[in-house]
Amino acid sequence: MSMKIIATSDWHLGNLFHGNDRLPEHKHFLKWLLEQIAEQKPDALLIAGDIFDNGNPSAAAQTVYYEFLADATQLCPNMQVIITAGNHDSASRLEAPRPLLTRYHVEIRGNVRKIWRQGENVRKIRQQGESEDEGNGKETDDKTGGHWLYSFDDLIIPVTNEEGEEVIILAVPFLRSDVVQNASYSQGVNDFLRELTAEARQKYPGRKCIMMAHMYAKGSDIAKKDASEKIIIGGQEEVDLEGWNDHPDYMTCGHIHKRQHIWNTDWARYTGSILPMSFAEKDYTHGIDLITIGCDEEERKGNATEKETQAEESSHASADCSTFSNIRSLSRSVKVTTFPGTMDAAEIRLPCLSLKIVPSV
Repeated sequence: MSMKIIATSDWHLGNLFHGNDRLPEHKHFLKWLLEQIAEQKPDALLIAGDIFDNGNPSAAAQTVYYEFLADATQLCPNMQVIITAGNHDSASRLEAPRPLLTRYHVEIRGNVRKIWRQGENVRKIRQQGESEDEGNGKETDDKTGGHWLYSFDDLIIPVTNEEGEEVIILAVPFLRSDVVQNASYSQGVNDFLRELTAEARQKYPGRKCIMMAHMYAKGSDIAKKDASEKIIIGGQEEVDLEGWNDHPDYMTCGHIHKRQHIWNTDWARYTGSILPMSFAEKDYTHGIDLITIGCDEEERKGNATEKETQAEESSHASADCSTFSNIRSLSRSVKVTTFPGTMDAAEIRLPCLSLKIVPSV
């Protein structure tokens, strides 16, 4: 099995930097991204939140966004595009064209949908917003009590390549406090991510699971004295991923603008913003991630062994910022490279995954 996935996040289309319109910079990046799509021919493109800089983007910013989607889907018609909302986006506005875009292999997830389950004696389930006389299931005389359940199926998106091989994308938008109804936001998000992953593994046993999320992970290296990432004071929205043994095979995350591995993990990382959002971010490197998923013959037969992870640091090396030529495809590892110029390369061994990072400029 060999599948390619390009991951990116935090575009912030429509951003004004001290009154200066940055659409020319965004157009430059999107043109470069189209070139990478043409060269790599990925099976999927993942955009993990903060597509726009605010919930009411300008017409010009939306035009650039839709022009890119039109060009990308025409350039690579078999590529699945999956977009999730970030904290800067209006989830409902982002999802509005979903019925149309779905026909062009573009899936958008802005809101977490729920279903209503009534009391134990009632087997009827209705969608959020439906009346009691609508929905599926049977009805009994007892209509008292009930609770909302997450509709995880809507966030589980299979991606299939031309050979019929499949990987499962778990598309998680930014989880607002009204969705995560828990005394502890961090614990509520943790529970949500774990339950979603367990549901996906039960529904698609033996498949590789790639999660895309938009959140503030504990231990993240953020810009000091800067509010562009909108971190809640006191760390109330900080999510600790430590101790998650049954995690997805890989997680690509948005929200934090600096490219980095998520603290205490070797299976999750931030792709970072495509442009610096403030002077505090002037020294950041920017790029996209290319994830290559491979599978050996034993796993093709469903005899996968227990995964082992091991981090291994490699020495400094130089790289050509304009090509992929200096990065090997590793069938059984994740290779992380920082561009431009001299790079720090860290090799993290994970079964059947190869991650490569390339520059955006």
